[in-house]
Amino acid sequence: MNEPEVAQLRPVEPAFATDPTPAQPARQQTPVPDAGDAGGSGGRHTPQPELGTTVDELSLEQALLDVDVANARVLDLTQRLVELSRHNSQLRTDLEHLRLEYAQLRSAHERMKGSQAFRLAERLWAIRNALGR
Repeated sequence: MNEPEVAQLRPVEPAFATDPTPAQPARQQTPVPDAGDAGGSGGRHTPQPELGTTVDELSLEQALLDVDVANARVLDLTQRLVELSRHNSQLRTDLEHLRLEYAQLRSAHERMKGSQAFRLAERLWAIRNALGR
């Protein structure tokens, strides 16, 4: 197998490179040397069989970190969704109670406006205002 193909691989950028979580500090990536620049030996390439394994291990480690971050985000979003659903349900219940209370108060107000005492009070206010007091 030809090792220069493996040596040309570049480090994998993490999925959260622009937004690392506080629990997971951003990792410093070390560039993998090109096949023509293997260790600065003047163009000579020394085979490094563990390089492919190291890159695979780093890629796996990064993938596992990405999965952990994604799982944490899913759990957080699920918890927030459940809390907001409960809050929404409570607000709907409160709204329905307020609608019922408003209907009762409006009905009582209409009954008062239709009463003989209210009509008499309106006439008295009209006479008072006409006399200019």
